[in-house]
Amino acid sequence: MQNSLAIVIPAFKPDYLEKALSSLACQTCLDFSVYIGDDASPYDLKCITDKFSGILNLTYHRFSENMGATNLVGQWERCVKLCKDEKWVCLFSDDDMMECGCIDAFSHFPIDSHVDVLHFDIDIIDENDNIIQECPKFPSVLDSGSFFNLLFRHQLVSRMPEFIFRKERLLKEGFVSFDLAWRSDTATVIKLAYPRGIHTITGKDAKVLWRASHANISGDPKLKERKNKVNIKFFNWVHSFFANHAITIPMRRFYLLKTIVFALEWNNWQSFIEEGWKASKGLKFISFPERVLFMLFVFYRLPYRLKEIR
Repeated sequence: MQNSLAIVIPAFKPDYLEKALSSLACQTCLDFSVYIGDDASPYDLKCITDKFSGILNLTYHRFSENMGATNLVGQWERCVKLCKDEKWVCLFSDDDMMECGCIDAFSHFPIDSHVDVLHFDIDIIDENDNIIQECPKFPSVLDSGSFFNLLFRHQLVSRMPEFIFRKERLLKEGFVSFDLAWRSDTATVIKLAYPRGIHTITGKDAKVLWRASHANISGDPKLKERKNKVNIKFFNWVHSFFANHAITIPMRRFYLLKTIVFALEWNNWQSFIEEGWKASKGLKFISFPERVLFMLFVFYRLPYRLKEIR
C-alpha cells in the first residue's frame, strides 16, 4: 500500500506545525505523502517544513491569496487538489498529532473496495501535549445514522483529522460547505459514509491526538451567532439527507429537538432566547406544535446555561 495515503495539511498557524510534522516523521511506517497548503500565512511556514525535507515525502505549496478567512472549506478543497495519485486522503491540521503507529495500522488494515471512510480513535490534548480527555472508541463499523445519533448523544467525540476518505469519491462529491466550516466535518462524514459506513482502524499506538487550544475557532465568542446560523443549516441538511436516502435517525423526535437546543451557542440569557427563537423558525422540518416544544426546551435549558457562567 506504498504511498496510497496523502496527509493534507491546510496550514496557517506556526504554533504547533513542527509538532504535527514531527508526529508524522516518527511514524513506524513512512509509506505516505504529506501536502502542506500554506494559506498565504504571514508567518514563515516553509522554514518549518524544510526541516522535514528528506525525512517525509513532503510537498509544500504557498497559495498567493488567503482563502481560509472567508471560505475555509474552499481552502480544504484546493489543498486536497495538491494530491497526486494517492487513493486515500486524510485532512489533517497544523496543530494536531498522530501516535507513531497510525500509518502502520492503516497499511495493514483490510480495506473493502467499496469502503469510502476510514477512522482512527482519538484523544484530546492540551497546549502542552497532555491528554485531557480520553474519548470513547468507535464501533468497528458505524453507519451514518448511528454516527449522528451517538455523536449528538455525546457518546462519541469526532473531529476531522481522525478520518481518511477515498480520494476519488471526495473529489467527486466534495466537502459539505458551511460558514466557518462549522459542522462541515460532521456533514461530510455523514455523506461519504453512506452507504458503507465508517470503518475504524485500530492498533498499537494508533490514535489521533486532537489539540484543544486558544487558537481553535470553537473558543471565539464573537462567532457564536454565525455558528448558530450554521447549526440551523446543518440540522436542516441532516434531515434532508436522511430523508432522501431513507435513513431513519435512531433518535426520538423529542430528543432531536432537545439536542438542537443544546447545540445552540450563546453569550447571555437574552441572546440564548433570541437564538432559540431564530432556530425554531429556521428549522424547516418541524411543525408549529414542535416549535412550541422547542421554545419550552429553550426556557428549560436557560437556568442550566446561567449556572455555567457563575
